[in-house]
Amino acid sequence: VKSTLKSFSAAASMGKIAFLSLCFLLSSSLSQVRPSPADPWEGDMDTVILDRNNFTSYIQSQKLVMVEFYTPWCGHCRGFAPQYAEAARELKKDGIPLAKVNMDQELNHPFAGEYGISGFP
Repeated sequence: VKSTLKSFSAAASMGKIAFLSLCFLLSSSLSQVRPSPADPWEGDMDTVILDRNNFTSYIQSQKLVMVEFYTPWCGHCRGFAPQYAEAARELKKDGIPLAKVNMDQELNHPFAGEYGISGFP
């Protein structure tokens, strides 16, 4: 996880925009996932919540942002939630926001076609 965060920070310093669909970006760390709590997103105060209404304006307002497309019923997404929250907390210190989009919400369904999201994980 730390090496991926360093790479992401390096990309930010070069002024690149990163836009990634996660749930398996850090797949090597998923093998270390512990059972997820009832609400693995509880207490995550550092990840920006996006939806169809604020997605474009937020992405355009940032120099660099990483976005996770997830569903609350996906076991891998649930297992990854604490690690993503930790990454959001760490990268926020460097001015790099992490965001997430709940694909279970009907208003976000068009993202699937637009960004080639065909399944979870």
